[in-house]
Amino acid sequence: IEAIGVWYWLLPPFSSWRIRDRSDVFGVIAFVLLGGLMTLLGEGYRRTLSRKVEAEQHAHRARKLFETFMENSPVLSYLKDEDGRYVYSNVAKCAGTSPKFIGKTDFDIFPPAIANQRREHDLTVLRENKAREFIENTIESDGEHTWLTVKFPVIDTEGRRLLAGKAIDITERKRAEDAIANARDELERLVEERTADARQLSARLLQMQDEERRRLARELHDSAGQMVAALL
Repeated sequence: IEAIGVWYWLLPPFSSWRIRDRSDVFGVIAFVLLGGLMTLLGEGYRRTLSRKVEAEQHAHRARKLFETFMENSPVLSYLKDEDGRYVYSNVAKCAGTSPKFIGKTDFDIFPPAIANQRREHDLTVLRENKAREFIENTIESDGEHTWLTVKFPVIDTEGRRLLAGKAIDITERKRAEDAIANARDELERLVEERTADARQLSARLLQMQDEERRRLARELHDSAGQMVAALL
């Protein structure tokens, strides 16, 4: 259609199908080829742009899905650089950390004792370059919380070595275990006390039996003596 339009309207004699110069035919062919090439390039760009937009939308949906998953997870997850600064943290209830702490260290967030404990664990994992499991603590509004934490080294897309951590609150389990341990200790103490009381009672009974035997022996001896004396 482009070739017909150029031929009819743009080549002399205008508005005619006659060809005055054969070079005009080559011009039409060149125009058609150039138009086809431009069309192919345009279509290729359109498809590339469409795929790019689709890939960006897919990546955005995947990122939002991941963020939704992490923000609703009961497990605290975070990333630190080698200096101990948080570069990522999700939101977890009673976690002690949140996205607002990005760029800070444990010493900016926790009391010195807790911060020192966490930093020591971080350095152990970075030094050994392998995953390790730790028990860590935080102070929350309802008291001390206990966390089962797994830390491991990772490498990001820029080649930086980071420390990853995942922690789950085991406070209720720890409190239950402590309660059971305390109850067991109390039971053992009561058993020991009752055992001691039983030993004392048994010893007293033996003593009383021995005293009774001695008393009976004396009475029999005295009675026998009196009977012998009466016979004589």
